[in-house]
Amino acid sequence: MDGAQVYLVTGGCGFIGEKITELLSQQDYIKQVRVFDSVARKEVEKFATATTHVTVMKGDIRDYNLLLAAMQGVHVVIHTAAIVDCRNTLPFWEMKAVNVGGTENVLRACCALNIPYVVYTSSIAAVGPNISREPMLRGNEDTKYSGEVELPYGKTKAMAERLVLEANGKKLSNGGKLTTCIIRPNTVYGEKGMFLHDIYLSAKVHKGVLNYLEPEHTERNSTYVGNVAWMHVLAARHLQLKPDILAGQVYYSYDDTPTAKPFLIRVPALLCNSSSKWGGEYFRSVATSGEEPLCTITHPRDSAGRSRDEVQRRQMRVSLPEKREDEH
Repeated sequence: MDGAQVYLVTGGCGFIGEKITELLSQQDYIKQVRVFDSVARKEVEKFATATTHVTVMKGDIRDYNLLLAAMQGVHVVIHTAAIVDCRNTLPFWEMKAVNVGGTENVLRACCALNIPYVVYTSSIAAVGPNISREPMLRGNEDTKYSGEVELPYGKTKAMAERLVLEANGKKLSNGGKLTTCIIRPNTVYGEKGMFLHDIYLSAKVHKGVLNYLEPEHTERNSTYVGNVAWMHVLAARHLQLKPDILAGQVYYSYDDTPTAKPFLIRVPALLCNSSSKWGGEYFRSVATSGEEPLCTITHPRDSAGRSRDEVQRRQMRVSLPEKREDEH
């Protein structure tokens, strides 16, 4: 099948999905990457190469028949399409319809069309914080963290995760079986990221005041979007090559980006220097009196300060942990 595979990326015009599409188009074992997205940006098709065609298809993940048509002839699905709302601004039913209902549609279509491989883009929000807001410090896939998930967004991602894990191993009509795994990114930064843009808009709406309330001892991990995307590419490939290791597994997505500590609480008169269309290099908060900046939030392109072109050539460091012998 090498050199003739067709991949479908739901949400492939989104922040993570577009980067996944870009990297998939560079793999010599893939002949076509289809992008299924409610926001069909044709410029994503520019990632096409001499050997890999990229096609953008407009569609809503909630429309099963439209999704089914887009998935005809596909070998692997990377399902990133979702409503991301960590601030709880959207109705729960709307997030559930897309994040849970859309995932149900993807899995149902895979079974109907005998598509054997699915990589699902979840979120650390599917795990926590729980309603008690207990911390997870230096956690990994084996860390026990229980309790009801606090954020409505996280609840929908946890529900979708259960569907994906339950579908793993399901028999297909052609005698094969569905093989799935899950990637859980945390905060993601990089080219075309909207993090700084959203902070600026929030401050503007609140008359120059940004509320950023977290305990002083909190640590937060961020991951470069190219590494998150590359982990998806690796997972999709190794689901086929080593299904006994990856099938039914959940992986957190991290790189060596330095851990950040919060230090900004209710700072007035925020000014944003973000001349780069990729999100800018930094966000500076300055007091109205014209005094020296109170703080600077750094937003590096990657952990070593390299340009996106340099990173693109050196992001192969991300690897997937292997399943232990005692895991089933």
